[in-house]
Amino acid sequence: LLEPAEAKGMLSAGYIEVRAAAIAELSSAAQAGEAAPWETPYIAWTQAQCSMTVRDMQGTGSGWAGLSSYDWGRIDPEALAAQALEKCLASRNPVGLEPGRYTVILEPQAVADIVAAIPGTIARRQNESGNGPFALVQDEALHLWRTKLGLKVVDERVTISHDYADPDLGIVPPIDTAPGPVAWIDHGVLMAMPYDRAYALRALNDPYGIRPPTGYRMSGGETTTDEMIRTTKRGLLVTRFSDVELLDARSLLLSGLTRDGLWLIENGKITKPVKNFRFTESPLFVLNSLDELGPPMKVFHPTTAASGELSPVIVPPLKAHDFSFTSLVDAV
Repeated sequence: LLEPAEAKGMLSAGYIEVRAAAIAELSSAAQAGEAAPWETPYIAWTQAQCSMTVRDMQGTGSGWAGLSSYDWGRIDPEALAAQALEKCLASRNPVGLEPGRYTVILEPQAVADIVAAIPGTIARRQNESGNGPFALVQDEALHLWRTKLGLKVVDERVTISHDYADPDLGIVPPIDTAPGPVAWIDHGVLMAMPYDRAYALRALNDPYGIRPPTGYRMSGGETTTDEMIRTTKRGLLVTRFSDVELLDARSLLLSGLTRDGLWLIENGKITKPVKNFRFTESPLFVLNSLDELGPPMKVFHPTTAASGELSPVIVPPLKAHDFSFTSLVDAV
């Protein structure tokens, strides 16, 4: 995988991981002594991931490509290496642009990098206490809040859901949560918010909770990235983001950096590579400023390190207007 980059005089490195394991969780009934511990379900799972980075010797260009899947056979490492090399060669000697609001075309990896903030802030109890982006003030003096359930929160073309039977996701079915598919956001409307079984029993008289979207599919459209570029008078093509941090939980405002390939689009064509920017933006604002969506596809989204949970993601490329870039950064 390194040889094509080395043949071009570039520096290259990669990361490959293949896992196979089993998860055993005590159900709430077993924890309460209502079921025998040996009735605990054991769920086998696998995951594979591969990523490649290529940089030039002068440190002026960088390319990256990666993919995760529950099946190693669905990953083409040679294609990832070729894509990373192509991006590196095309991103050398970038020019500086003034920060500001730009029309952006986000490749699927960039979409996943910022939309990842939504699952962690969509919990029902969090928003009912006023600490999330999906909370509404009912009485500020009494600190009474309600959620935005049933309200439109993003563009009507956006649905974020998961289904344990989805053959492309490969999600591990959890215990003590509602079986079947779940759509948290359905055609732009907030339709479900995660909560645990204890909350379900106490507040809703329901024996099942709703699991957070650790793995999800986001709906898309039929516009390819090339078609988005051809219809853009002036904008930026973004490969991915890094060092993304949450600045404000109420608005879901994020800050981070563009990395591994940023290009200027003028009159429907990519004209030159651009130096990296720091962005300050909310994924909710982006999903309310959509111009076009492309076909959803899998991205690099490996196991969540802290919890060990599988978190597969399928998202589309998108085109949006007025994306906020706040400063230039000296990084490749």
